[in-house]
Amino acid sequence: NRLQRLSIEAPQLKVLEMKGNRLKNLGSLRLNCRNLEELDISFNDIEILSIMPLPNLRRLDAEGNPITEVEIDLDAVPRLTEVNLMNTGLHPDHAIEAIGRSKIVELFS
Repeated sequence: NRLQRLSIEAPQLKVLEMKGNRLKNLGSLRLNCRNLEELDISFNDIEILSIMPLPNLRRLDAEGNPITEVEIDLDAVPRLTEVNLMNTGLHPDHAIEAIGRSKIVELFS
């Protein structure tokens, strides 16, 4: 797939895999998935990692994106405990500072 925009209304959806598309930012995703627990946006074209409020999100996989900046409001994702930022070019110290050391159990897997 080479999706650039997507709108999903699936309140009971728990896992969404958007791996290997041409997504440039998460603003191109319109998600009404309040029960989403896992979001895989790996290997896209995302440079600025920001995320919409997803109260049940536990795992975010953003591996392989050319991320230069992380803008995640942890209040919008209170259950987030795992973020995969492997192969993004982000220095681990920058990622930890941006996301917050106390909230994230696993930052690079």
